Parts: sequence; C-alpha cells; structure tokens
Amino acid sequence: MGNVISYLKWRGDLNFKERSFCEVDNLALAMLSYENLNGIVAGPESKESISVREAFDKCSEKSRESVLKYMAQSKRYEDARLSDYSEIFDEETQTQFGALCITLDSGEKYISFRGTDDSIIGWREDFSISYQVVQAQKEAVNYLEKVINLEDNYYIGGHSKGGNLAIFASMCCTEEKQNRIRKIFCNDGPGICEEMMNRKKFKQIQSKIIKYVPEFCIIGRLFELTVREVMVGSSATGILQHDGMTWQVEGDHFRYVKESPDNCKTYNKIFDEWIESADMEQRKTFTKDFFDALAENGRKTFEEVAESGVDGYGTILLSIVESESRTKVVIGKFLKSCISQMKTFDSRDYIRTQAGVRAVICILLGMIFIFFREHAIQGVGIFLLLATWGWSGKRLLDVALREEKKIEQKRRRILLYMFLMCLSVLAVSHYRLILVYGNIVIGCLLCYFSIKKVREAADRNKKMAIRVGKLIISGLSFMIGISALATPSSSFWGKMITMGSLLVLYGIGEMLKAVFIDKG
Repeated sequence: MGNVISYLKWRGDLNFKERSFCEVDNLALAMLSYENLNGIVAGPESKESISVREAFDKCSEKSRESVLKYMAQSKRYEDARLSDYSEIFDEETQTQFGALCITLDSGEKYISFRGTDDSIIGWREDFSISYQVVQAQKEAVNYLEKVINLEDNYYIGGHSKGGNLAIFASMCCTEEKQNRIRKIFCNDGPGICEEMMNRKKFKQIQSKIIKYVPEFCIIGRLFELTVREVMVGSSATGILQHDGMTWQVEGDHFRYVKESPDNCKTYNKIFDEWIESADMEQRKTFTKDFFDALAENGRKTFEEVAESGVDGYGTILLSIVESESRTKVVIGKFLKSCISQMKTFDSRDYIRTQAGVRAVICILLGMIFIFFREHAIQGVGIFLLLATWGWSGKRLLDVALREEKKIEQKRRRILLYMFLMCLSVLAVSHYRLILVYGNIVIGCLLCYFSIKKVREAADRNKKMAIRVGKLIISGLSFMIGISALATPSSSFWGKMITMGSLLVLYGIGEMLKAVFIDKG
C-alpha cells in the first residue's frame, strides 16, 4: 500500500490540466508547509514567487525523503509557484506559526498552514486553544486577509494544528475573502473550542470543510465540529497514525475505512470527559504549569526533554507536584475520566478467559509475596511439593492398576513415583528444603517467563508500546529469577517485595491492556 510519496512518484508525470486536483494533492500540499523555506521563498510583503524545482535546488537538505524533493522531481509540481512564505517563532508571545501559498499550473491556489513542530512553545499553543484564541490563529486570519486576492480561487488546508488554523482563519476572515475560498481541508486537526466559536460565521463556511482523519484518531477528535469527515487507513499503529506520511493511498485517493477501533473510542471518551469537566481557568492553569515544567532549565524542544534523562523527568514531576491546586484538580479529573471508562469494561467476562485467570492469579500471588513475605516462598514450596505428591500418587495408582507386559519397566515406574512421593513428604517436613525448592521452582519459572516475553517482543506485528513493555517485564523477571536461583536458601524482604511488585504490576498491566488495547 502506498503513501503520499508513492502518489507523487506515480502521478508525477501528469500535470493538473491533465489530471485535476484531488484529495491526495491536498495532503501533499498540507505537508509541504513543514519544509523550512525561510530565505528561499519570498514573504507576503513581496510579489515574487519561485518554482518548486528552484526552491528544492536552493535547499541545503536534499538527501532526506521529503515532499518537496519528490514534487521537484515531478512534472506535476516542478513548475508550481511558491510564494507568501511566513514563519513566526516567538518565545515572548508563545507563538509558532507557518504558512505558504502554492500556485498550480492550472491556476488554482492552495494556502497551506503549518502544523505543530517539536517545540514546547508549539505544543503549549495547541493546549491553549482549549481556553483562548491563540496568537497563531490571529496570525492565520491576518495571513488570509493579506494574501487572498479577489481575482483568484483558493483551497485552504493544513495538517494537525494547520488544519485548525485553516478552519479558524476561513471562519474569521471577511465575507468577500470567504467567497474566494473553494474548499477547506482539515487533515487530522483539532476543531474549535465552543467558547471561541462564532456560529454565524462558521455556518458560512461549514459546507466547504472536509476533514480527513486516520483510523486511530485522537487529535482530530478534540473539539469536534459538524463537518463532512473521511476516515483513512494508515500504515502506523496507535497515535502514530497522526503522521500524514503514514496515510495509505490507492491511486489518486486514500484507502477508506469505516470505523475507529474500540480502544480509540475509549481514549476519545476519556479526553472528551476530561476537557468538558475542566473549566476555562483550570485549563489555563494546567497548561501553564505543565509546560513551564517541561521548559524547566531552558529546554525548548521535546527532544531536549527526552535527552534530559531520569533527572529531567524527576524535575518535571516535582514541578507538577508543587504546582497550583487547580492543576492538581485537572490531573485528578483526567484520572477520574480514565476510571469511568474502565467501569464500562465487563470484568466478569474477562476473568473467565485464560488471560483473565492468569492476571488475577498474578495479582493474588503478588499480594501474598508483599504482605506475607516471611512465609510466601515456603507457601509456594509447600503447594508445589503437595502438588508433586498428588501427581506422583495418581501416576503410581495408574501404573499399579494397569496391566503391562513389561513387568520390569512397570516396577521401575512404581519405584520412581514412590520415591517422588516420599521425597515430597520429607521436603514438606523440612523448613530449609521447602525454601530451597520454592526458590528454585520460582527462579526457573521466572527465567522461562523472561525468555517467552523476549520472543513475544520480537514479533514486529505487535504495537511498539507492547513490545517495549514486554522487554521491560522480561528484564525484571530474568533478574529476579536469577536472584532466586543464586540464593535458594534466602527469603530476605527485598527479594520478596520486588517479586510481589512485579507480579502485581504484570497482572494490572494485563487488565489495562485488555481495557485500552485489546478492546480494539
């Protein structure tokens, strides 16, 4: 299955007069505004333009896989004119904005608004649209007023926040400018907060809006609007489907899907309930505290946050803990929303499944290891020894009652099962043997479990988050298993609590996986 790059390679030999503008062209042009064309394409104050081919030749980054690269190599786009480039990144006003106008060889014009980049400022602005008109939205309105002329017709579009800007700017510009807009494309962008909505002006453009969202849609479901919507397939999983470069293309249109998976609907309900439960002041305070914490120590991008390591995350958590009470209330409401969605999960049906039984047993065993650590290993040892005794007794009875021609072989089996029964009884009566036996059995089981999880994590068909989780569980299981085997006569509290915690977390993780992942 292809994507937008595949489309540019396939359809690149036909210009817009030969094959008219389509929905995949919209996505390609929406993604084009992410390109850094500062100093290459003239701004709105100039009447100059540059072709796609010329713009690519002037770019310093030519090796990477980019929309601009494949446009420049195609007959369809190489002569398209780029103009009115605008880019604003202002820490003082917390603004991240970008826009570009593309004139096709058919004479049609597409204004592309840039989505959110990796900057903390960009994401802060995204959260801020929940309680105010942000500066990027104001800039988008000014841009349309400045760029749209009354002689031409325009497509307006964007991806992610760019889709929101396309709708907001089209709604707020003057009516004479609106009349020059043919269609508005919102590619998985959030809608408009109810408190910031001008219903009268929105109705004037409502019929022109078409929204494209991936199968697993979270961003595009925020502040939903009543507009025509098309759901498309993606080669990615989960929230990674937000990336327009993963959207699947068949010929000159997307691969359509009918419905989102159940786990995506669960996430949507969580965020909807969370946003609706928080008032405007709580949203504002939470946004300020959360992004102030992320920007601690001068961090400007999420890449810098990731590179700050454990200490950096510790600082962020400490900042949130010490934040205003309104922020803690919003976090509490988010957790409440998560719990309310878990209540819709039929736990009775789940615990009847093999996975449910396993999860419950792990949680119960974990609780025993944590709260009864002095006797937990002995309890496991006694249970397993008694199970060995019962199994040996049953096998002994079966062999004794079964007629076999090979008497010597029958006698050896009887002696073996009698020996196992006697050994089990002897071990049960000896404290130290029970402890050693319990540790050895548990150690072997944990090591086997660790190997099993590594094999499951190697399955590339599974979601990345699940694979990483399995590797973490595998590593912890292996370390605890080796510890049990290395110190079979020991039952010190640290080993017991670690083992118990692992079992409880694994059991809870299996349940959460059933609620939020397997449900889809």
